[in-house]
This record gives sequence, structure tokens and C-alpha cells, in this order.
Amino acid sequence: MIKGYGEWVRIPVSLSANVQDVGTRQQPSLEKIRALKPDLIITARLRAAQNYAQLSAIAPTLAFDAYGGESQYGEMRSTFSQIGAVLGRGGTARQVLSNLDARLDRVKRDLKAAGRAGESVVFAQAYTGGGGSPTMRLFTKNSMVSQVMERLGLVNAWTAQAQPYGFSEVSLEALAGLKTRNFLYITQREDAVFAAPSLKPLWQGLPFVKANRAYALDERTWTFGGPLSALTLANGIRDNLLGR
Repeated sequence: MIKGYGEWVRIPVSLSANVQDVGTRQQPSLEKIRALKPDLIITARLRAAQNYAQLSAIAPTLAFDAYGGESQYGEMRSTFSQIGAVLGRGGTARQVLSNLDARLDRVKRDLKAAGRAGESVVFAQAYTGGGGSPTMRLFTKNSMVSQVMERLGLVNAWTAQAQPYGFSEVSLEALAGLKTRNFLYITQREDAVFAAPSLKPLWQGLPFVKANRAYALDERTWTFGGPLSALTLANGIRDNLLGR
């Protein structure tokens, strides 16, 4: 849904007014899609598992696997290049990726100049689950988050086995065992996980919190997505670590 996109994704480009809402990722409206008479449908393999045949009957359909393989970042670049080629804009796609590389290099230089290169980082998304208990998504080394951090010269201190979606889910108590200099995290404004009275003492007792090395990124920082999401993530990491 377009409304959900605006709530969850922060990138420096707005959706065009011509973009039509065709339902949710989980339940797209086949009727609305058919009415638009598309020349091409692009979707995620995970989301198209139930309706690929119906979508293909409407128009040629490409389904990409954002979680495939050992590198979500590499998969993102490959998917972006393929979409560019299919749309006859392969040159533009290559330029976008080249610009991404140049800007990531700039962020890496900023961190190195500030003496932060090589520092350990754990990156988390925290939210309150259905049972009222906080859940931490800690990003594993196959995630786009981890690979962007490594691209910036940082070290992912969460060394758990790679997971299909790029993150492990742990309890707040598990954070006490982390061996990391820095902790970056995303929470939603209406879900102040670490401010809950029952959890605040545990949170405030964590070594990286006591050392003022826990950094909250913008709640709409998207940890998946394409080149703009990767760049927004990198800028957020730099700005927090350098106090900008």
C-alpha cells in the first residue's frame, strides 16, 4: 500500500502522483492490476508464490528473490541491473550503481577520518511482539545492513549463523552478551521498546548504553530495498557515529 510505503520507507525521492495503489504486498488486487493493463509486472518471489500464474496471465511477470544467496546487497545490485536492462535503461542503472559506490566511498572516508574505521557494530530493529515482549532483530552477515556496514569499513559484531531473511530474533536479555563497541537500532515512535519501565533498567545497564554508544536511526530507515535505501542507511550510520 502507498500509505504503508510512506510510513516505513525514507528515501530522498517521492512516489509519483501517477503511482496507483493495488493493495498490499500480501494480497495485491488482481482486478486493479488487470484494469491498469500493465506491460510488465515486477514482484518479489516470496510474495508471488500464491499468485504468479494469475499475474503472468495479466502481463509478463518478473519475480526476484531479495533474500536469495549469501549476499542481499549483491542480490539487490543484480536485481536493479536486471530491471534496468529489461526496461531499456541499463545505462542509467549502471550510473546509479556507480554513484552509489562513489557515495559509499565518501562515507567510508568520513568514518576513517574520524577514527571510527574498523569499529565493531551490532545493528538491530526492536519492536514489541504480539505477546507484549520485546523482540530484537539482529542483522546477520548476509543482510544488506551488514554488508553496507562492512562496505563502510565497520565490523558486524553479531556473528550468528546467516539467516534466510538476514536477521536473528533474540530477546532484550540477549543484548547483555553482545561484544560490541557500538549498537545501532531502529524503533518506531509509538513503540518505545527501551523506555518501558520494566525494561529500562536492563537497557541502561548495557555497556554500550552506559558508554553512550547506542544510536537510534530514523524510524523510517528501510533495511532492505534498493540503491537509495542502501545510501540512506549508510548516511544514517555515519551521521549517528559522528554525531551529525
